[in-house]
Amino acid sequence: MSKSNFGTCRLTGTVGPFVKSHFLPASLTRPEYPGGMLFQHGSGRRAQKRRTSWYDPAMVCAEGEKILSELDDCGIRYLRRERLVWSGFGPVNRVEPDVSLSDFGPELHDYGLRRLKVEDPEKLRKFFLSLLWRASVSRLPEMGEVKLDAADEEKLTSYLRGDTTLPLSFYPCWLTQHHQVGFTHNHTPVRQVKEFPGSDGSSSKSVPIYRFYFDGW
Repeated sequence: MSKSNFGTCRLTGTVGPFVKSHFLPASLTRPEYPGGMLFQHGSGRRAQKRRTSWYDPAMVCAEGEKILSELDDCGIRYLRRERLVWSGFGPVNRVEPDVSLSDFGPELHDYGLRRLKVEDPEKLRKFFLSLLWRASVSRLPEMGEVKLDAADEEKLTSYLRGDTTLPLSFYPCWLTQHHQVGFTHNHTPVRQVKEFPGSDGSSSKSVPIYRFYFDGW
């Protein structure tokens, strides 16, 4: 085994052979048709053809990948069951919101809210935060827009191992769903700024965010 395939797991700290670890569950980033290609590019680099989604070959060993895989299984089951991803839509290509926002203005007729029940919110939150951790600790240049400081990375590492807990204010998550099936993509996570409207007429607040793209959002 070459030295490039052997090292320290970024999640567990164990030393051993690295395994291929996907940033997003491979089943949620499939080509448009069996045997088709995904196009992978980022950081100004030329697009390359890939038969599978983004992965890092030198991030975790088998013990760390087992932790991530268990979180992925939980996340995939929930997202599909609640029809939050296109691959969970079934025979239709659209999901209607529970609450329409059209009453607030004609420009919002295509927007709405969904009511969802989460049996194990902490497990689902850990799945989402694991995606942030993977992108941040990876040394792949395509993940370069996501970079946490060392202290936050260590907090997430400990949290994903189950050693500690984290307050809800630590990188809170929310979902924005495209409720109609669109084109297949292999988009990398990006750094953005989101404007949140102020309450009671106060000025809006600009908040830096990291946005991750799935099959459907």
